[in-house]
Amino acid sequence: MEENFNEETSQEVERSAEPTPQDCLISALEKFGLNDDQVSNISTIGFRENSAYLVEADGSKYVAKLLADENGRRREDIIRDGYASYLVEQMGVDSRRLLSISEGQGQEVAIFSYVEGRAGFLAKNELLEDESLNKLISLLHKVHEGTLTQYYSEDIEELPWSDSRTDIQTYTLGYLLKDLQATGLPEAENAVGVATSAARNVEKGNFALTHGDVNAHNIVWKESGNPVMIDWSYSQYADPSKDLAGALFYLHETDESAYQRKLLSLGTYSQDFPQVQHNIPFFLGARYITSGSSQLQRGIQDGKSYIQRGLKLLEDFGQG
Repeated sequence: MEENFNEETSQEVERSAEPTPQDCLISALEKFGLNDDQVSNISTIGFRENSAYLVEADGSKYVAKLLADENGRRREDIIRDGYASYLVEQMGVDSRRLLSISEGQGQEVAIFSYVEGRAGFLAKNELLEDESLNKLISLLHKVHEGTLTQYYSEDIEELPWSDSRTDIQTYTLGYLLKDLQATGLPEAENAVGVATSAARNVEKGNFALTHGDVNAHNIVWKESGNPVMIDWSYSQYADPSKDLAGALFYLHETDESAYQRKLLSLGTYSQDFPQVQHNIPFFLGARYITSGSSQLQRGIQDGKSYIQRGLKLLEDFGQG
């Protein structure tokens, strides 16, 4: 009995000796140039897989992310985020900058600048009355227009990862089929054919630097009412239709067709990216399905209606 107690105690001591996330953060921040006595507060922020830490130190704020935590944040994602944010800032678009990747007690920690504002969904009256959609689409258009490149151009600026030039419909279809199968719904098997047929109908066109994950939690609304896109870890040179579909999905409780017409009237999307008007329904349908699948996996039954809505969009698109 005594031997077992000693063994258990030894294991507990060993576990307690492992550094906590806060230990890693403090150590990495010291190497970044912020001593423990300068740090006044560390708190958790973010949403599910985008969880991070808000660091307040010497009157400034920073965002810190563990690169290999339980959420599987990969180093290459952070590098991608930092590089794309740099390109965006060169176009005069506000973004969250990657300041450092520092090591803290064996754990790499990415440290970003902090964007002051409010993330998450806006109230419907704000979306309708405050021209929020116009501002969001204008921001995306500035990035897309500023990085416009021909579909098979050899002069395309390669980002630091292998899939910088992507047939985004193929990329999206792969995730779409995986999400459909994960739902376990009886209609999932037939839906695979619908999704595959729809993907064949996607038109090729010009590429641009795309954010890749436009959603409420990656948009920070500043006090001025202007949006800032953060977390460019899924960015790539691809069809901007996916970003625009993400913006429309962000407003999914409103009239999609009215907002799509309004969206396409902004900027010069139809001239720079002639495929966009045709392709948006495919990516919008895919977004509904992947969101619905995620909801079902978390026990939210409303996910079924999202999947049904997405499948209808894909079915219509495939027959168009």
